[in-house]
Amino acid sequence: MHESNLHINFIELPFPCAEAGLPLGCENCDLLPSKDLVVNFFDAIRLFDHSIEQRLKDLVPRPTCMINDMSNPYVCQQHKIYETVTDEFEEISVPGLADNDDDVVEETTDGVVMNTFHDVEPMFVEAYKKVIGKDVWTVGPLCLYDKDDFCARIERGNKAAVDPEKLFGWLESMEERSVLYVSFGSLTRMNVGQILEIGSGLEASGVPLLWVIKDVEKSPEVEEWLKGFEQRMSLRSFVINGWAPQAAILSHKSVGGFVSHCGWNSTLEAVSNGVPMITSCSLQTSS
Repeated sequence: MHESNLHINFIELPFPCAEAGLPLGCENCDLLPSKDLVVNFFDAIRLFDHSIEQRLKDLVPRPTCMINDMSNPYVCQQHKIYETVTDEFEEISVPGLADNDDDVVEETTDGVVMNTFHDVEPMFVEAYKKVIGKDVWTVGPLCLYDKDDFCARIERGNKAAVDPEKLFGWLESMEERSVLYVSFGSLTRMNVGQILEIGSGLEASGVPLLWVIKDVEKSPEVEEWLKGFEQRMSLRSFVINGWAPQAAILSHKSVGGFVSHCGWNSTLEAVSNGVPMITSCSLQTSS
């Protein structure tokens, strides 16, 4: 932006976690330890009202236009936007911005491209085609597009929270199809009791395992328990705290099973690599 000579200033506002009853650092929905805190999260957003108003008053020169998204209702409330709109379907064009022609595109398109494949859900693909009255092109699983590029599979998504060389060195040391991979996706949050119960079951299983635990799930109690778990399981376990390169893991020859929350990407990646799944669709904590 500096190179483009645009006069842009960023103003950081502290997120009011404590005031809204949120744990410190929960500044987006992905970090909420429980779905029960979603209301608190939006309460925190509403608490921005005074800070935003004060910052706007302090700006010199005063702003002539505000661009706001649906996550912050302050602007709509303060400027009574709903009261001034005469037609809720009126289209407003902004010079320099492309018009939103989603409805036109949907009406004129020849079909829909989807990240799935016909053999995995033929009834639903055919039913969807019938409902929309258009073609449906199933081009998935897209996770296979770089199946021969191991480095690309490791780098997909976020940065791995573990040294790839160490992780895949451990996988190479395991027998083929012997490792149970355990991961419940990026949005599912488990409480302490669930983590300890799952860990105890994994320990009792007697199989080598690769277990992904998100940073947000690590309370002092969990961290203390994990120390003992990793000591007892040092010969047949690998624990990743944070983001895991899942596509690369599931394609490794030593992985023989996947305990999953059944997210669509996880399901496609497992099916694509022929990895059997143990499915748990309702582990999202509510406390």
